[in-house]
Amino acid sequence: MFMREMNTDDALSFFQLNEDEEVMKYTGDKRFESENASFDFLSKYPAYTYESCGFGRWTCISKNDNKVLGWSGIRKQDDGMIDLGYRLHQEFWNQGFGTESAIASLKVAFEIYHLPWIYARANQQNTASIRVMQKVGMNHWKSDSQDHFYRIFRNEFFASEEVSISLQ
Repeated sequence: MFMREMNTDDALSFFQLNEDEEVMKYTGDKRFESENASFDFLSKYPAYTYESCGFGRWTCISKNDNKVLGWSGIRKQDDGMIDLGYRLHQEFWNQGFGTESAIASLKVAFEIYHLPWIYARANQQNTASIRVMQKVGMNHWKSDSQDHFYRIFRNEFFASEEVSISLQ
């Protein structure tokens, strides 16, 4: 797998990703109304993220066949905190891509941007996403009525066994 900045070439794939009820089940996000709406979102995304703070979500691509797997990355939220997020097409679930992309995203956050910590959240029912957070070394931080929040500090990330193996 490799990751690159999102662009309008991803419009159809991201529209299809957000049309999948199982993918969207726990996100709380609105679906794109059309492929054109996905295109419009992606055409504005670079200015909103990459150009304003240097990072954002990235498109995840299969090295084997160049298929779009989904997206993953870090993003500055309205409150100023940086979160980790990921979303994959169902056909790529349970193959390690969520963990691999989360590790790559955290590596960028800590090695390139020297961020002190990152958080992630998942619906309490979304055990697969919670497991990814745990596998990359994140620890439970807090919960609200719907979500569990996990976080990891820079020093914890580099001390994590799972991360050490993948960085070799």
